[in-house]
Amino acid sequence: MSPSQFVLALLLLISLELTHATRDQIDDHSYEVPGENQCADELNICYKLWVLIGATQAISSTFNQKPGEDMKYNGVIKLLTESFNDSLTVASTKGNLIRLNADYLQHYRGDILEEFAGVVYHQMTRVLQWTGNGTAPSGLINGIADYVRLKGGHASKSWPRKGSGSRWDDGFAITAYFLEYCNDLKPGFVANLNALMKYSYSEAFFVQLLGKSVHQLWGDYKLAYATRRIPGSEEGYRKPPTRSFDSFPAVSIS
Repeated sequence: MSPSQFVLALLLLISLELTHATRDQIDDHSYEVPGENQCADELNICYKLWVLIGATQAISSTFNQKPGEDMKYNGVIKLLTESFNDSLTVASTKGNLIRLNADYLQHYRGDILEEFAGVVYHQMTRVLQWTGNGTAPSGLINGIADYVRLKGGHASKSWPRKGSGSRWDDGFAITAYFLEYCNDLKPGFVANLNALMKYSYSEAFFVQLLGKSVHQLWGDYKLAYATRRIPGSEEGYRKPPTRSFDSFPAVSIS
């Protein structure tokens, strides 16, 4: 068994709650991740805690907020790794409960720990981001979550290249790269977009923040990366398959 598989085996056995005490440690940056020797007996807990802290800091930095400040959810966040009895679904998030599919991780071809971290960054963002009271396109919501994953340094090697996609709201990595382009045009764009989505959503937010419609921006983005046109496909571009986040049936939270 490789070191990564050994760590994964430990990860599958536990769940972890991000307590208010931990939030305070994140807020004043006083928490230090224990060294490898200190974590030898409880590496599962140490690694999960390290990833959760990193994800919370990345979200706070991206949205220009302090942890727990003006976020959609401000309380205990629960992370559970368990079998979904399929290897395709990645994860499910409902309320403050994040469920990661152990079957997906076990069948993942690549760095398991890196993929684990990336999925947690995505799902943590889903808990804390604004969604326009549920009116924002799911592709944008998932795109913002993958944008946080991207800026946190945990982009997947399986992601399509920049400039891919047929629509700006295809979601996940496609929308994440588009949002990165928009944020480069005006630093802080993603943070401001998230803030505007606290109560409602409108495509006019793009005009308000960047002076162009989202469709004009998408056209500029495609032109910037000179995506090759493919005859007969929607809008002339190939649409890669999407990942099966959040397709697991909703679960109740006790």
